[in-house]
Parts: sequence; C-alpha cells; structure tokens
Amino acid sequence: MENVEASLLDVNLTIDTQSDRYLRETAKWNKFLAILSFIFCGLMVLAGLFLTFAAGFMMSSLQMPFAGMGFFWLIYFLVFAVLTIIPNLYRYRFAAQVLQALDTNDQVTLTSSLGNLKSFYRFYGIMMIVLISIYVLIFLVAMVAGMMR
Repeated sequence: MENVEASLLDVNLTIDTQSDRYLRETAKWNKFLAILSFIFCGLMVLAGLFLTFAAGFMMSSLQMPFAGMGFFWLIYFLVFAVLTIIPNLYRYRFAAQVLQALDTNDQVTLTSSLGNLKSFYRFYGIMMIVLISIYVLIFLVAMVAGMMR
C-alpha cells in the first residue's frame, strides 16, 4: 500500500486549461462568500452592541422583563461572529492564494491554498460534530426529564 501511495505522489500533476478555469471560478466564488461572511460578522457585532444598549435602556426606563439580558446578547453575537470569521479566513486565504498560484505558476502557494481549504472544511466538520453532540445531549436530557415527570 505504501509503495502505491509513494508512486502516486511521485507523479507530477499538471493543471490543464479546464482545471485552471474550475479553480479560478471556485476561488472567485469562495472570495465572494468570504467577503459576504465578513460583512455578516460585522453586522452581527453591531446587532450585539445595539441589543446591549437597547436592553440597558429598557432596564433603566421601561422596567421590562428580560431587559438585563443585553450583555448576554453581546456575548452571543460575538461568539457567533468569531465562529463565523475563523473558517472564512481560511476560505479567503484559499481564494487569494489559489489565484496567485495560478497566475504565477507557483506550486508552493497552490499547496498552501489547498491547506487552507482543508482547514476550512476541517473547522466546519468539527463544528458539525460539536453541534450534533449538543443536540444528542439535549435530546437525552429531555428524555430523562420527561421520564422523571
């Protein structure tokens, strides 16, 4: 098995015109989506700040219930923004580096760009595992709580 893998790695791959076109289009869409995600993260931070100040206003003047949750919303939006920015940094780096690699015919930059793409998907994969685990835990807690009733 090792000999087969080693022989496959020894073969120099080339990027033909069609592959170049696919990679360029993929990079452009990834750059577009990363920039949109950065804008979305900025809006999330602004929404968190707005809710913090709005909740403070409600708490001080209107005496509304749950008005003291402004700080919670700020933390929630900041955590969500960070969890959105991190993978999109990988996505943006992939897009920028793959375009640079194709323009300059640089194998090292292409390899680095593919490493960023791998990191992007690994981050999302880990996030999905964590979310599914949380859902399973919530389901189990609900089942136990229902049985105790």
